Amino acid sequence: MVYGDREMKIFLFFLVFAMGTSCQKIRSEKEFLHVSFDTSREVFRKLNQKFLDKEDKSYHIHQSHGGSSRQTGLILSGLSPDIISLSIPSDMERIADENIIPKNWREIYPHHSSPFYSVLIIVTRNGNPYGIQTWNDLFDKPIIPILPDPKTSGTGKMIFLNLYSTLLEKHGNDRSLAIKKLKEFYKRVPTGDTTSRNALTSFRKNGLGDILITWESEYFLFRDQENLSYQPVYPESSIYGEIVLSKTLINQPGETKTNFIENYIQFVFSPEAAEIITESGFRTHHESIMLRKADIFPKIHTFDIEASLGSWNTIQKEIFSASGIMNRVLQ
Repeated sequence: MVYGDREMKIFLFFLVFAMGTSCQKIRSEKEFLHVSFDTSREVFRKLNQKFLDKEDKSYHIHQSHGGSSRQTGLILSGLSPDIISLSIPSDMERIADENIIPKNWREIYPHHSSPFYSVLIIVTRNGNPYGIQTWNDLFDKPIIPILPDPKTSGTGKMIFLNLYSTLLEKHGNDRSLAIKKLKEFYKRVPTGDTTSRNALTSFRKNGLGDILITWESEYFLFRDQENLSYQPVYPESSIYGEIVLSKTLINQPGETKTNFIENYIQFVFSPEAAEIITESGFRTHHESIMLRKADIFPKIHTFDIEASLGSWNTIQKEIFSASGIMNRVLQ
């Protein structure tokens, strides 16, 4: 079952107000809740179905999807999931600080607890009329960009970091100039899309903007759904967009359910799941599978944002906090 924004608000209302208890108590031992980010709904729907077909169809995996920061806010406000997967590690760190997930969540599962990842690309309209090739072109040409709001979207935050890091590299770490360029850029964004899926709708269905900045997996999704001609642009490099996952500490399920949840997580990291993951447009850490699908996933240099801007705790404090760089850019 996948909850939309309206359904999740109703769910949370009855969870906190009517029941006055934890989510674990209103779910049976054969149900668990997985709270995830907006653009993962299709891939987890497929993974869930495959896993239940293999293991036990009597279980129910409830899914909640929304902007990563919005989902983080729901969890910090009392929503009680069994599993969390988000598109930005700093949101997971905030959750870990409240002892909702283990402090060492990064060390529990392979690849720093990242089952799959994606890269940011630029999608242009037919023929790439502005000749966009690099991130710097977005600042040098009078394009109208479509992208999600970094205040609500994990993808929006990752795009912000990618653009900020690009400007720092171009301008010799001149923060004042980078912030100035970012302000000019974000003033050209005509929408306030709260999620990357909403930004996709603005660009694809509503015809807004000249370019869309999104994950490669999102481009694969709408590329396969219709015959309209868009052109993906793979810049010289992209931020490494890892999807991170953890079990929570706040629920105390019985041994059978605990084992089922652990088996589910192990499946998500497995080669079998990786086949489904790549079919859904995400990249896997299983190198043999990526080599076999090299014609689908173009080579692109990825960079670790922590090497560029500091630890995720530092990024949260200096960039995403109330007094941070992001709010100064967007004010």
